Amino acid sequence: MHDVPNMIKFLVTHFVAMLYNLHIFQFFRILILRQFKMFKVTCLTKIIMTKVIGLKIQESAISHAELIAHFREKCKMCGHHRIMHNELGACEGVMNKPCTSGCDFFESE
Repeated sequence: MHDVPNMIKFLVTHFVAMLYNLHIFQFFRILILRQFKMFKVTCLTKIIMTKVIGLKIQESAISHAELIAHFREKCKMCGHHRIMHNELGACEGVMNKPCTSGCDFFESE
């Protein structure tokens, strides 16, 4: 008769542990699915933006060679290419190195 309460306690303990593990599994499953959906949306957005910009370039009279030449021009103040400058003209630097020249506008060489 002493074994029945111990058996019930054992079963309840394992059942609770199983539910706990299932809860953790569900949490990570949901987390991974959310990350995958965000990744999918980001990739889709990049594809759509690339196509939209590509269509704008095709519709304009500018060739790819002219566009590349335009962005390859270097700045007289900091020496960085035009593409490193933001829409206001201030240099943002290269990769993860900020521009330290104080270049606030692009001036072609």
